[in-house]
Amino acid sequence: MFLTKGVFLTFLYLSLCEGFAVENLPKCTLKDSECQRSLYETIVAKIGKHGMPELGIPSLDPMILKDVSVSVLNTVNLTMVDGVAKGIKKCMFERFEIDIEKERGSQAITCDLVIKGHYWLSANSPLVKDLLGDGGISGDGNGKVKMEKLYMTFDFPFYPVKKDDGEIYMKCVYEDIIYKYELKGKASFAADSIYLGKENVMDTLNKCSIKDNDCQVKMISSTLSAIQKTGIPELGIPPIDPMVVKDITVPILDLMELHVVEGTAKGAKDCVVEKYITEIEKGHSEMTLLCNAFTIKAKYKLSGSSPLLKNLFGGESLSGEGNGKVKMEKLRLKLDYYYDMKRNKDGDVYFHWKFNKTIYTYELLGKISFAADKVFLGKTDATQVVVGFLNENSKFIMNTFGKTFMDIAMELVYTYTHTFFNMVPAKYFILEDLSEYVKS
Repeated sequence: MFLTKGVFLTFLYLSLCEGFAVENLPKCTLKDSECQRSLYETIVAKIGKHGMPELGIPSLDPMILKDVSVSVLNTVNLTMVDGVAKGIKKCMFERFEIDIEKERGSQAITCDLVIKGHYWLSANSPLVKDLLGDGGISGDGNGKVKMEKLYMTFDFPFYPVKKDDGEIYMKCVYEDIIYKYELKGKASFAADSIYLGKENVMDTLNKCSIKDNDCQVKMISSTLSAIQKTGIPELGIPPIDPMVVKDITVPILDLMELHVVEGTAKGAKDCVVEKYITEIEKGHSEMTLLCNAFTIKAKYKLSGSSPLLKNLFGGESLSGEGNGKVKMEKLRLKLDYYYDMKRNKDGDVYFHWKFNKTIYTYELLGKISFAADKVFLGKTDATQVVVGFLNENSKFIMNTFGKTFMDIAMELVYTYTHTFFNMVPAKYFILEDLSEYVKS
């Protein structure tokens, strides 16, 4: 089922396209399909375990599957939280054909594959009730899928292109790949911790007096702890640790621009609510969080052009595209936020938070460190120089451009934490009737 998302097939095919660029491979004529079939089968077998770091191709076997979600029959939501796919390096190429005039290629592959790891699933529909007698299914545990003789066909466009090194490469158009698959052998499934029927999340909350701040500290802490790994799908709340970060752009010291393409932020589960104060009459609350460590790992793009870069690093043009990491130790966050109490159409009273009025401050109590690869000044690899500069001046940089980054981070934190309270009636976690504070 993960095949429908192209999780590892895209990587597999990517390696084949890029394989044309390797000089020490055996050569085939354009019309010798049998030679090409054998060649690519050899490529996959050789790079399966270790990949080809010099070409940026990761190992294919095992292939890491992380936070990959699929919908089964539009009924069951299944996520492979952390798993692997094994067997790719032993795939047999049944057919490989290219037509250079039409710029099209096709191939057929047969594989025996095993996918296993930590999964999470949920379902709530009449169809599930008809089949199993209850409309709800939930699961959070370890699972395994074994597929024998999985037959896959690909039809793909490509075109030759000459790069700066003067060599001709085959450029594949990944978004236009057409593929099909058929299971010709057996498939078996194994999993633990799957439950029929589910508990109403709202009924599990601890209730507090609106004036009991200590109780609310414990209630918020337990709620965040409960949703950190799986979220609450029925309320549209995703997991908060790891937290997905995507398409974020941050300017750094007016020197360069950092674009986070896709990554994760970890550490929210270790944050402690130190203080919580509610002033219901003013529609105001204050919360202080202490996070032991936040680690952000992501694919990034970096660009910059400035005379100041030349003074710092000896070159005016800075670029980069690769993998990066930022680790912050002991980060204290203080949030002041405002809300109105409103009665929704269901007749219940809700907190309605005002994000645009949220005020926050942060203090980095520990260290901050940076790591990255593939940073260039012009055409010169300057990774060590630039990363070294960032680490040597980490606190200054954090104080200077950190506010921009934290603005984005706070929007994510706000979205994750307050979506819950925006969607859950106050009566489920507050003892008093808050009707008198409702604003029309």
